[in-house]
Amino acid sequence: MPLQIGDLVEFEGARWLVSQQHRGVRTVILRQLDGKSLEIANDLATCKVIAHLPNWPFLTLPNKTSPLTEITITRGQKTSVLKPMHAWVPAEPLHNGGCVYFNPKLDLRPGEVLAAKHANGSMTRVNVTKTFGTLRRKVAIEEAKKPSVPQTRYDHLLMEDDDA
Repeated sequence: MPLQIGDLVEFEGARWLVSQQHRGVRTVILRQLDGKSLEIANDLATCKVIAHLPNWPFLTLPNKTSPLTEITITRGQKTSVLKPMHAWVPAEPLHNGGCVYFNPKLDLRPGEVLAAKHANGSMTRVNVTKTFGTLRRKVAIEEAKKPSVPQTRYDHLLMEDDDA
C-alpha cells in the first residue's frame, strides 16, 4: 500500500513522518524531529507504516521561537518523559508549534497537564481540554450540530411549525 502524508513509518531502524508526496515520480519525503529528511520510493517494502496520524488525538501548541524537544506528563506523583515519534509526533517537524499528535495508548484525559520543553529551554504548559480527540471525532461532532436538511419540499413547512 502506498504511503500517505501523515503516516508515521519505520525505515532503517528509525521513525519518520511522511510530510510530502510527489505523485508524478511516486516518491515521498520523510522527516525526523532534528530536521533530517529523506526521499524514498512510495511503495518501498522495507518501510513499515506504524500509524496514520489523523487517527490519533491531537492538541495544538502555541508557536514558539524554537522546536519542541521533550514533553512530560505527571500522573499522581510520577513524572514521565514521553518518547518523541512514539508517544507524540508533531504534524510538521520543521515548525515550532502547532498540531501535536499523541499516541492513543497514552490514554490522555481531559484535565491532565503536559509540560512541553523547547530547544531554547523555554517551557509551555499544555492542558488536555474537554474537546481533546481525533480529527474524525471532531468532524462528527460538528456534523451532528448542523441542522438536518429537509428531505422533501414540504419538510420545511413542518420545521417552521415547530419554531412557532
